[in-house]
Amino acid sequence: MSTDQIVRVVDPTPAGLVRAAEAHPDSWIAWYDRRLEPFLADPESWPGLAKHRLEILHVGRLQGTDVPARSLGFVDFDAPGLLPGPANRRFGTPLISPAAGLIHAAALRALAPDPKSKNLQAFLIDVGLRGIQHGLDPSSEPALLREPVPAEVWESMKPALAEADLARIVRRRYGRLWVGFHAMARLLCDDRIPILAMFRGWMASAPGTVDAPALAALHPVPEEERGDATVDVLIPTLGRPGPLRDVLDDLAGETLVPRRVIVIDQGGTAEPSGEWPFELVFLTQAEPGACRARNAGLLEVRSEWVLLLDDDVRLRPGLISYLVRTARAYGVEAVSSAVHLPGESPAGGLPRVWPVFASGASLVSARAMEKAGGFDENLEGGYGEDYEFGLRLRLTGTEVLYAPGEPVLHLKAPAGGFRERTSSLPWSGEPVPPRPAPPVLYSRRKHHTKSMQNGYRLYYSLKRLSRAPFYAWLRELRDTAKQWERSVWWADRLGDLHGPEEEREP
Repeated sequence: MSTDQIVRVVDPTPAGLVRAAEAHPDSWIAWYDRRLEPFLADPESWPGLAKHRLEILHVGRLQGTDVPARSLGFVDFDAPGLLPGPANRRFGTPLISPAAGLIHAAALRALAPDPKSKNLQAFLIDVGLRGIQHGLDPSSEPALLREPVPAEVWESMKPALAEADLARIVRRRYGRLWVGFHAMARLLCDDRIPILAMFRGWMASAPGTVDAPALAALHPVPEEERGDATVDVLIPTLGRPGPLRDVLDDLAGETLVPRRVIVIDQGGTAEPSGEWPFELVFLTQAEPGACRARNAGLLEVRSEWVLLLDDDVRLRPGLISYLVRTARAYGVEAVSSAVHLPGESPAGGLPRVWPVFASGASLVSARAMEKAGGFDENLEGGYGEDYEFGLRLRLTGTEVLYAPGEPVLHLKAPAGGFRERTSSLPWSGEPVPPRPAPPVLYSRRKHHTKSMQNGYRLYYSLKRLSRAPFYAWLRELRDTAKQWERSVWWADRLGDLHGPEEEREP
């Protein structure tokens, strides 16, 4: 990617990495443990693996180097980077390994890393977690290795992350309130509470000021549209002929016109008439369902890229071109647009890694869609299918970028839509109503680690408790527990999960 110089730091320390970055501000900094050297690819080749200077590459997180950080799931229970991702392909994760990695000196300097950290693992996780906030893109990259590393070598390198270091990370990334939350989760789930470590984390100072202009200068500059990109658009619709026609008119006015627009009607919408600068493929399915509709549309895709849209959005003329150019500049296969409601100010800023995925206005490569396997039809009739699909995108090696440069207006039309509930859900009328909704827990039990599931349950319970008067707390806790268990029961039967694996931790 870059012709910048590379500086090697063998057996690194936090202070050593910072000194190297200060002394060589325009260089890539490569670090590695001396015990790993026989198994590494030539570090001089590592910068060629980076797509841009915001990337941080490191050896995989499943080789026994990041296990001490698993309890971060208690506080970051929605973060896809804490999932037990693949070891044989790139995977976006802030759990940066101390064993070996690569970062640009300008990125490290701009991030204001923890000057008091003595533990390399804690230092790098702090860099990863805070880096994502400010546009950096940390990922495990197996190509840093030349050959597999014996298990005994990984075992000899397994770092120790002290409780105080962990509390300090929580303080610097999430804030003091979450230090207490993390301690409560440890007490309830691990039967222990590190009082002294919690106190040290609570008293730790806030992180320094990030040099935003320096990080902005590291972003790649998208090239002008070459005109060789092919895009198909996928729109599920139900009973919204007016908004649908507006979307089609907007697509006809795009500077990069799509090749095909695939509309999947689920009843109540006639095929729009007119002349279009693209091929209009109009499908009809008798049974409403957003997941079924999108999956049926995916069978009709013929292009390199797929633009997923809702049927009640309004688009700027440069949207498709912007999304394609952004995807190519950052080397990603999924880009989600900034979506705003009427009366809201559109979001601004530069593209950045995003922890979620929105199917209402996102560009995804057809190859990534195929690898992920389409939308999970077990979530039909509920919500959250795009969140679950986004998790599978990442687990197959696809990075998701949020790009706010061409915002999309979501009208939130009051009638119709791409889904309609024609019958009650299976759990409707239950004596104990399942809460949260079973589709919410379905995705979490399907993918999340135990600590992430437990962290979300504690957060959900405390949030409900905060809304109840003090005298009703015992009743609220009892009702929350019963409703949670019913939701678990139904969530497991949505996909015939019957409970998650006993242990999902890395």
